[in-house]
Amino acid sequence: MKRICSLPFTKMKKLKKYSEVGLLEDYKVIDDTIMTYKKFHEIEFSEKINSTSFDHCVFENCIFKETIANCTFYNVCFKNCECSNSLFNECSFQAVLFESNHMVGTNLINSRIGNTEFIGNHMKYINLASNQMKNTSLKENNLSNGTMFEVTLEEIELDGNDFSEMEVVHTDMKDIDITSCKINGIRISPECVRGMIVDEVQAIEL
Repeated sequence: MKRICSLPFTKMKKLKKYSEVGLLEDYKVIDDTIMTYKKFHEIEFSEKINSTSFDHCVFENCIFKETIANCTFYNVCFKNCECSNSLFNECSFQAVLFESNHMVGTNLINSRIGNTEFIGNHMKYINLASNQMKNTSLKENNLSNGTMFEVTLEEIELDGNDFSEMEVVHTDMKDIDITSCKINGIRISPECVRGMIVDEVQAIEL
Protein backbone atom coordinates (compact mmCIF):
# COMPACT_ATOMS: atom_id res chain seq x y z
CA MET A 1 0.00 0.00 0.00
CA LYS A 2 1.39 3.38 -0.94
CA ARG A 3 0.60 6.26 1.35
CA ILE A 4 0.74 9.91 0.31
CA CYS A 5 0.12 12.93 2.38
CA SER A 6 -1.04 15.75 0.48
CA LEU A 7 -15.92 -8.26 -30.50
CA PRO A 8 -14.49 -8.18 -34.10
CA PHE A 9 -16.58 -5.08 -34.89
CA THR A 10 -14.53 -3.02 -32.50
CA LYS A 11 -11.20 -4.60 -33.31
CA MET A 12 -11.25 -2.76 -36.61
CA LYS A 13 -11.64 0.60 -34.86
CA LYS A 14 -8.94 2.90 -33.53
CA LEU A 15 -9.54 3.11 -29.80
CA LYS A 16 -10.43 6.51 -28.36
CA LYS A 17 -12.78 8.10 -25.84
CA TYR A 18 -16.40 8.72 -26.77
CA SER A 19 -16.93 11.65 -29.14
CA GLU A 20 -20.37 13.07 -29.79
CA VAL A 21 -21.71 12.47 -33.29
CA GLY A 22 -24.38 14.23 -35.30
CA LEU A 23 -26.92 13.11 -37.90
CA LEU A 24 -28.29 10.36 -35.71
CA GLU A 25 -31.42 8.64 -36.95
CA ASP A 26 -34.20 8.30 -34.37
CA TYR A 27 -34.96 4.63 -33.93
CA LYS A 28 -37.37 2.65 -31.77
CA VAL A 29 -36.42 -1.00 -32.26
CA ILE A 30 -33.31 -3.12 -32.62
CA ASP A 31 -33.91 -5.03 -35.83
CA ASP A 32 -30.41 -5.81 -37.10
CA THR A 33 -27.17 -7.30 -35.82
CA ILE A 34 -25.30 -4.08 -36.67
CA MET A 35 -26.84 -0.77 -35.58
CA THR A 36 -25.03 2.39 -36.72
CA TYR A 37 -25.73 6.09 -36.12
CA LYS A 38 -28.99 5.45 -34.29
CA LYS A 39 -30.54 7.41 -31.41
CA PHE A 40 -32.86 5.63 -28.98
CA HIS A 41 -34.86 8.12 -26.89
CA GLU A 42 -37.28 7.11 -24.13
CA ILE A 43 -37.46 3.52 -25.40
CA GLU A 44 -38.19 0.55 -23.13
CA PHE A 45 -36.25 -2.59 -24.04
CA SER A 46 -38.14 -5.53 -22.56
CA GLU A 47 -36.64 -8.31 -24.69
CA LYS A 48 -33.14 -9.81 -24.64
CA ILE A 49 -30.56 -8.07 -26.81
CA ASN A 50 -28.06 -10.62 -28.09
CA SER A 51 -24.99 -10.57 -30.39
CA THR A 52 -25.58 -7.05 -31.70
CA SER A 53 -22.97 -4.41 -32.55
CA PHE A 54 -23.74 -0.74 -31.84
CA ASP A 55 -21.57 1.84 -33.59
CA HIS A 56 -21.97 5.59 -32.95
CA CYS A 57 -25.30 5.24 -31.13
CA VAL A 58 -27.00 7.10 -28.28
CA PHE A 59 -29.34 5.69 -25.63
CA GLU A 60 -31.07 8.53 -23.76
CA ASN A 61 -33.77 8.16 -21.08
CA CYS A 62 -34.17 4.49 -22.03
CA ILE A 63 -35.17 1.57 -19.81
CA PHE A 64 -33.41 -1.79 -19.99
CA LYS A 65 -35.36 -4.67 -18.46
CA GLU A 66 -33.73 -7.72 -20.05
CA THR A 67 -30.29 -9.27 -20.52
CA ILE A 68 -27.79 -7.72 -22.93
CA ALA A 69 -25.41 -10.50 -23.99
CA ASN A 70 -22.43 -10.78 -26.35
CA CYS A 71 -22.95 -7.25 -27.64
CA THR A 72 -20.34 -4.75 -28.84
CA PHE A 73 -20.61 -1.02 -28.16
CA TYR A 74 -18.26 1.39 -29.96
CA ASN A 75 -18.52 5.17 -29.51
CA VAL A 76 -21.86 4.82 -27.70
CA CYS A 77 -23.46 7.07 -25.07
CA PHE A 78 -25.79 5.90 -22.30
CA LYS A 79 -27.37 8.95 -20.65
CA ASN A 80 -30.10 9.15 -18.00
CA CYS A 81 -31.01 5.51 -18.59
CA GLU A 82 -32.61 3.06 -16.18
CA CYS A 83 -30.42 -0.06 -16.10
CA SER A 84 -31.06 -1.25 -12.56
CA ASN A 85 -30.76 -5.03 -12.10
CA SER A 86 -29.90 -5.44 -15.78
CA LEU A 87 -27.33 -8.01 -16.88
CA PHE A 88 -24.63 -7.01 -19.36
CA ASN A 89 -22.95 -10.37 -20.01
CA GLU A 90 -19.79 -10.86 -22.09
CA CYS A 91 -20.11 -7.47 -23.76
CA SER A 92 -17.41 -5.23 -25.19
CA PHE A 93 -17.43 -1.47 -24.47
CA GLN A 94 -14.94 0.70 -26.35
CA ALA A 95 -15.06 4.51 -26.32
CA VAL A 96 -18.34 4.48 -24.38
CA LEU A 97 -19.77 7.18 -22.09
CA PHE A 98 -22.04 6.25 -19.18
CA GLU A 99 -23.45 9.50 -17.75
CA SER A 100 -26.09 10.03 -15.04
CA ASN A 101 -27.58 6.56 -15.35
CA HIS A 102 -29.47 4.61 -12.69
CA MET A 103 -27.52 1.35 -12.44
CA VAL A 104 -28.45 -0.03 -9.01
CA GLY A 105 -27.68 -3.75 -8.92
CA THR A 106 -26.49 -3.78 -12.53
CA ASN A 107 -24.34 -6.78 -13.43
CA LEU A 108 -21.35 -6.20 -15.70
CA ILE A 109 -19.96 -9.73 -15.99
CA ASN A 110 -17.15 -11.10 -18.17
CA SER A 111 -17.04 -7.86 -20.13
CA ARG A 112 -14.22 -5.89 -21.74
CA ILE A 113 -14.26 -2.18 -21.00
CA GLY A 114 -11.76 0.17 -22.65
CA ASN A 115 -11.35 3.91 -23.26
CA THR A 116 -14.63 4.38 -21.40
CA GLU A 117 -15.94 6.99 -18.95
CA PHE A 118 -18.42 6.56 -16.09
CA ILE A 119 -19.61 9.97 -14.86
CA GLY A 120 -22.19 10.64 -12.13
CA ASN A 121 -23.91 7.25 -12.23
CA HIS A 122 -25.87 5.73 -9.34
CA MET A 123 -24.20 2.30 -9.30
CA LYS A 124 -24.95 1.06 -5.80
CA TYR A 125 -24.77 -2.75 -5.46
CA ILE A 126 -23.16 -3.03 -8.89
CA ASN A 127 -21.49 -6.35 -9.67
CA LEU A 128 -18.19 -6.10 -11.53
CA ALA A 129 -17.03 -9.69 -11.92
CA SER A 130 -14.33 -11.10 -14.20
CA ASN A 131 -14.05 -7.85 -16.16
CA GLN A 132 -11.14 -6.31 -17.99
CA MET A 133 -10.98 -2.52 -17.63
CA LYS A 134 -8.31 -0.51 -19.46
CA ASN A 135 -7.80 3.23 -19.93
CA THR A 136 -11.10 3.89 -18.17
CA SER A 137 -12.12 6.71 -15.83
CA LEU A 138 -14.77 6.74 -13.11
CA LYS A 139 -15.79 10.16 -11.78
CA GLU A 140 -18.31 10.94 -9.02
CA ASN A 141 -20.12 7.60 -9.19
CA ASN A 142 -21.82 5.88 -6.26
CA LEU A 143 -20.55 2.28 -6.20
CA SER A 144 -21.27 1.69 -2.52
CA ASN A 145 -22.07 -1.89 -1.50
CA GLY A 146 -20.87 -3.07 -4.89
CA THR A 147 -18.55 -5.96 -5.73
CA MET A 148 -15.29 -6.11 -7.67
CA PHE A 149 -14.30 -9.76 -8.10
CA GLU A 150 -11.39 -10.85 -10.29
CA VAL A 151 -11.31 -7.57 -12.21
CA THR A 152 -8.24 -6.71 -14.29
CA LEU A 153 -7.45 -2.99 -14.05
CA GLU A 154 -5.00 -1.10 -16.26
CA GLU A 155 -4.59 2.68 -16.58
CA ILE A 156 -7.62 3.42 -14.39
CA GLU A 157 -8.50 6.93 -13.15
CA LEU A 158 -10.71 7.27 -10.07
CA ASP A 159 -12.04 10.68 -8.99
CA GLY A 160 -14.61 11.40 -6.28
CA ASN A 161 -16.29 7.99 -6.26
CA ASP A 162 -18.09 6.43 -3.31
CA PHE A 163 -16.71 2.95 -2.57
CA SER A 164 -18.28 2.70 0.89
CA GLU A 165 -18.98 -0.89 2.00
CA MET A 166 -17.69 -2.16 -1.34
CA GLU A 167 -16.18 -5.66 -1.54
CA VAL A 168 -12.92 -6.01 -3.51
CA VAL A 169 -11.54 -9.53 -3.99
CA HIS A 170 -8.82 -10.93 -6.28
CA THR A 171 -8.40 -7.53 -7.95
CA ASP A 172 -4.92 -6.01 -8.21
CA MET A 173 -5.12 -2.34 -7.12
CA LYS A 174 -1.39 -1.60 -7.41
CA ASP A 175 -0.62 2.03 -8.44
CA ILE A 176 -4.32 2.94 -8.48
CA ASP A 177 -5.00 6.28 -6.74
CA ILE A 178 -8.13 6.32 -4.57
CA THR A 179 -7.23 9.38 -2.48
CA SER A 180 -10.25 11.37 -3.70
CA CYS A 181 -12.72 8.53 -3.05
CA LYS A 182 -14.82 7.50 -0.04
CA ILE A 183 -13.90 4.07 1.29
CA ASN A 184 -15.82 3.91 4.58
CA GLY A 185 -16.31 0.28 5.55
CA ILE A 186 -14.69 -1.06 2.37
CA ARG A 187 -14.02 -4.80 2.47
CA ILE A 188 -10.83 -5.54 0.58
CA SER A 189 -8.58 -8.59 0.71
CA PRO A 190 -4.97 -7.91 1.83
CA GLU A 191 -3.38 -8.86 -1.49
CA CYS A 192 -5.50 -6.23 -3.26
CA VAL A 193 -4.21 -3.43 -1.02
CA ARG A 194 -0.53 -3.79 -1.90
CA GLY A 195 0.71 -0.79 -3.90
CA MET A 196 -2.63 1.07 -3.82
CA ILE A 197 -2.26 4.84 -3.42
CA VAL A 198 -4.14 6.22 -0.40
CA ASP A 199 -3.97 9.20 1.95
CA GLU A 200 -3.22 9.07 5.68
CA VAL A 201 -6.87 8.80 6.76
CA GLN A 202 -7.58 6.02 4.29
CA ALA A 203 -4.46 4.18 5.44
CA ILE A 204 -5.87 4.12 8.97
CA GLU A 205 -9.27 2.97 7.66
CA LEU A 206 -7.67 0.11 5.75
